[in-house]
Amino acid sequence: MEEALVSYGTLNSEFLLLGLPTWCLMQGSFGILYKLVDTQPEGFDISTYVMASLTLGNIFALYFGNTHQKLLYEKSVEVIACLLVAGLLTGIGLAICWWWTINGTSFPLFVLMFCGGLVSATSNIALFTFVFSPRFLNHKVPGCTAHGEATALNTQGPAGRTTALATGMALGSGFSGLLALTQGQIALSTPNNSASVSDGSGFSVSVFFCILSALYGVALYALFLLWRRGHNRKSSYDDNEKARNDVSGPLLGPSDDDVNLNIYGGGTPVVEALSTTELQLMALLVFTGMMGFGVVPSVISGVCGKFRHGSNTGLLFATCIACVGDPFSRALTSWVYLQTLSQLVAMATLCAALTAALLVLFALPGNSEVFGGLDGAALPASLYVAFTFCFGFLNTSAFVYINHGDSADKQRLSRLASMAMQAGAFCGAVVMFIFVITDVL
Repeated sequence: MEEALVSYGTLNSEFLLLGLPTWCLMQGSFGILYKLVDTQPEGFDISTYVMASLTLGNIFALYFGNTHQKLLYEKSVEVIACLLVAGLLTGIGLAICWWWTINGTSFPLFVLMFCGGLVSATSNIALFTFVFSPRFLNHKVPGCTAHGEATALNTQGPAGRTTALATGMALGSGFSGLLALTQGQIALSTPNNSASVSDGSGFSVSVFFCILSALYGVALYALFLLWRRGHNRKSSYDDNEKARNDVSGPLLGPSDDDVNLNIYGGGTPVVEALSTTELQLMALLVFTGMMGFGVVPSVISGVCGKFRHGSNTGLLFATCIACVGDPFSRALTSWVYLQTLSQLVAMATLCAALTAALLVLFALPGNSEVFGGLDGAALPASLYVAFTFCFGFLNTSAFVYINHGDSADKQRLSRLASMAMQAGAFCGAVVMFIFVITDVL
């Protein structure tokens, strides 16, 4: 029993390390915005352009997740390895080319952001599919129940692996925030630099992206350990050959997001339509993805830029503290999580209220009195940090909710949930980009 617990704890640790770089470039790009707003031609509107570039990668992610189901199930290790290498190359590219402009636009930066968004969004779908791989179904801890402790980082089952993976993703984001915050503090402590933190003080943006790129090396090592673990357990895995064939067979045909493949039962797979509750969950995730991965990140630099005092500093602390708090909100699901659809809806409503408050600030004219206070920039920073914490808790709780649900194919439902969030992110970012470039907001 003790040996099994140690083995499973190691497995979850590997999933945690595997998730580290998933969103690090995306979050790092927002953590470094306080330097980009004064060096790039887009100014304080740059977060809208960055978010639009990042989420355009969701088009590929949604296409890949919908049309390559067989590849995601059977070749997930190879797919994830390719994504990690692509992310590493993108990070190095950002370190080299972030400053380059073409015809008065940060075109190379936006192209690399598109690549980073493509890698992150596709990785999100591939990793949450990988969590449910039948190759790991043998890692059971005797005596553990399906509920209760099953979401803790050291317990058995897909629920524990989901929390470990999501926490690793958030830790990578948190590391990005701490790194940017450290850079900002160095700049603030530099003599004669109290008025701005966006100049050359502190370590460079290139060094910043190089350090983040190293997380991809850590994840590649974790993936190698997981591959070796699955390879070494091949003999016991062969006992489940029939179950694996049940997965592969139906996926060879055309994908159909309106059916549910029962891959864990014996005999012929059962085709089931998504239940009403599952459809409602998918709609909720589209809505929350629109807010958390689309609207709110797109407006934060524009909101902070309207304040006449401390706009750069407010943006620095808003994005960095939000990144640092994100891992805590996701790790919290190890002990408590939203257990019903009604609770998920209630948390989404709170997120919507915080989003509305930021949109009101974004829509107000720049000469409004609210933007004139000496400490006024603390308001959007507080709203952004609160939103990020609530959204991270909601996001992870949704996947734990799937793990504890009655779905016959939780692997497929988890993949669809990831795709729903990415679809929402794309819609939110595109809408905000159109509003900004047309001066509607």
